[in-house]
Amino acid sequence: MFKLNKLSILVYLFFFTLVISKISSTGVAFIPGFKLSPGDIILVLSIIYILLYKFNKFKEIVRKKEISIFILFILFAILMIPVGVLNGANITVGIRTIRNLIYIPATTIIVYIYFMSSGKKGILKSIYFISIMVILNAAIGIGASYINSGWYEFFRDNGLLTVYLVVFIFFCINSSKKIVKSLFVLIIWLILLLCSFFSQERTQLIVIGLTLIITLIVIIIKSNFMKKLNLVNVIKGSIVFIIFIILMSFIIRIDYISNYIDYYLEYRIGFLYNSTSVLETGSTVGRTAQLKTIVIENTNILNFFVGNGLVSNYKNALFNTYVVDSALLWSYKDLGIFGVVLISLFVFRMLIKSINTRIKSLRYSIFSGTLAIILMSAFVPSFFGNPAASFVFGYALAIIYFSIQIESE
Repeated sequence: MFKLNKLSILVYLFFFTLVISKISSTGVAFIPGFKLSPGDIILVLSIIYILLYKFNKFKEIVRKKEISIFILFILFAILMIPVGVLNGANITVGIRTIRNLIYIPATTIIVYIYFMSSGKKGILKSIYFISIMVILNAAIGIGASYINSGWYEFFRDNGLLTVYLVVFIFFCINSSKKIVKSLFVLIIWLILLLCSFFSQERTQLIVIGLTLIITLIVIIIKSNFMKKLNLVNVIKGSIVFIIFIILMSFIIRIDYISNYIDYYLEYRIGFLYNSTSVLETGSTVGRTAQLKTIVIENTNILNFFVGNGLVSNYKNALFNTYVVDSALLWSYKDLGIFGVVLISLFVFRMLIKSINTRIKSLRYSIFSGTLAIILMSAFVPSFFGNPAASFVFGYALAIIYFSIQIESE
């Protein structure tokens, strides 16, 4: 059962307002180009509540090294706003980007303190609640496009969050002793995987596949994997796998989904079986052009170390923009090698801590989820782009902090 205290209500409202895009995209414009969204309001209310009633816990979290490193990253980004303006940046966009970055430590604080009161069950409750919200949001978006056009459109809301949930839940499928619960988790996982597929974003599926392979290798290396296999687990796993195959065989026959599959095969991975090289695809050409342009612009020794300023413009193909399809490369463009070092330290420490959890049943879920969002951020704007992506990092870090300080299972 949910504990309906003030903080849990705020936390689940926070999840809801960030994940449902029809809500997160609304807000009150206090200054042109910047909306105070419902998620922003709940975030502020939650922090105020924590400062008033959980101040000692607040101090404990902000002193953690990962949070300290990221706060330093934010402070440096704030200092680089005027430099960005000199290089064509819009100050409103700069303020909005700082807001996005603040979501990481703020989310960590809120969710971690919630987990302290709810325990391990709070992690799984929040995972499944957020998963249902992601599925609901995708259903609203995909359904609306189908009703309006009779066809489909790419639906890419919550991409980073979907990837995190898919790999996290994958390692929960066979963790329950009850086959019925395993089937429930399998169905949730399968629908989330479909949500990722509906995005028609190759990066999501590549990152999911790569993360699962790396995590399985880690499992085999770190544990006596073959020795731990027993007849009960093998039988239960086989039943779940057979049901998965049966469900997939029905799903791919649905006309609406088969249309997605045909489009994906022809236009998203068609280069695999025609004369087009992967290096000639639009996304590869665009990302390569970004890399070359940004590296050339930062050849000046000062730009190399501190960048061109927050959300500074650069020429991408035929037009000027500040957006970069990689959080790491964006850090380098705006904040130079100093920003890259800070963000690299942050994610490296996250990844190392994620494998040292004391919750054995969730160890590889936590590790794989963390690895997935780090890999994904190498190819998408991530936490620079929107608060929902920043929320994923903060949420993942809160789970890591909680899981390494509780008593071992």
